[in-house]
Formats: sequence, structure tokens, C-alpha cells
Amino acid sequence: MLRLALHPVARNPNQLYKYKPHENTLNTSGLTFPMPVKDIPKFEKQNPSISMNVLCSGDEGGFVPLYVSKERDRLHHVNLFLLEGPDDTRHYVWIKNMSHLVARRTKHDGQTFVCNQCLHPFRNKDTLDSHVPNCQRHPAQDVKYLDPKKPKESVLEFRKYAARFRLPFYLVCDFESFLTPIDPNEDVDATKATNLIDEHNVCGFACHRVSEYPNIRPTPSYTVDRG
Repeated sequence: MLRLALHPVARNPNQLYKYKPHENTLNTSGLTFPMPVKDIPKFEKQNPSISMNVLCSGDEGGFVPLYVSKERDRLHHVNLFLLEGPDDTRHYVWIKNMSHLVARRTKHDGQTFVCNQCLHPFRNKDTLDSHVPNCQRHPAQDVKYLDPKKPKESVLEFRKYAARFRLPFYLVCDFESFLTPIDPNEDVDATKATNLIDEHNVCGFACHRVSEYPNIRPTPSYTVDRG
């Protein structure tokens, strides 16, 4: 698949013999195929002229950036789409045209320039170039667009009418936690498009009752477990 993207042919790209001359042009030592997403940085390190991004299907449809390369301005850049079968089989396909892939995200009927971080299409390259430095400051994200045909979901409206009435008292709770790193050798979950880095472990909590009535207004009490 990478050879197809790096060395495209004009006619009959499905004929494998056309890629034989490029068979040994990639350094794949120590890598297994289909390549786990967690091994892509290793592949990029072994092939310093190539950078890769990986997309997959989102939880609610659409497309989600699964891996966005930290390498910039390399000679070759390839966008791949990860397909996952019901029996946990995985297969990469080459995204030949990102503009076509996300065409439904814009009403513009021409070629667009797509941000690899958020998959937002722009009408011209200058706008994309000014957007990318700010977008790269954040992890890759999935941008969800509201459906104008569903006004109840597209309009911000206050519906919690019961919350307008004063309550005799309410509870304020707070949890404290510390972050425990996840095993970095575990591959990402392509089905949920989630790459876990840390998990929260509760180390303490507090619960305080608030009221305007002095007889039910206690002093703050805290419980902490540092174990």
C-alpha cells in the first residue's frame, strides 16, 4: 500500500508487478505487518523521508484521526485509512484524495485543503497554512458538525426549568485523583478511535452541604485516602 502511494502509476495500479522495482526501497526491519499503529513512529524513524497519518471510522460514523505524525515537511507524506473486520483483522488502504474523503463537511463544490489534525476542509491553502500552527498545539481531534435539519440539537436552549427554583440545600462534591500511565506497548483501539495514555485513580474526595439555613449548614468535612 505504501509503495502504491509513494510510486503511483498512471494505468492499472492493481497490477503488483509494476511495484517490483521498488520492493526493497523501504526499511521495515523489526516491523510486523499489518503494522500496529504504535509502530508507525518506528517506521518513520527508519524511513526519514516519509511521514504517515492514520484515520479510522468514528464511534458515530465519519472519520477520526487515529495517528497524526509529528514529522513535518518530509519529502513524502501518506494518509492511510485503517479498516477493522469483525474478527479483529486489520487492513490499511491509501487515502488518495483527502478532499474527496471529507467533501460532505463543506458546501464548497471544488478542491479543498484539509487539516490533518482536525480534518476541517479549507477553500484555499493560505487559510490552511495559517490554521495549522494553532491546531498542532492540540492533540488530533474529531470535529462534529450540528445537523441544521434537527433544530432541537442545533439550538442552544435552556430546558432545565426545575433548576430555576431555590433548593433548601445542595451537595458539592469533589474528587482528587492521580494519573497512572497506561502500558505504552498496548495498541490503540481502532474501533473506538481512542488512544489511552493515562488513567485516573481516586486518591481523595470531599462532600459539602450548602444551605442558607444555619441549622443544616455543617462545617466542611474532607476525606482523603493517599493509599
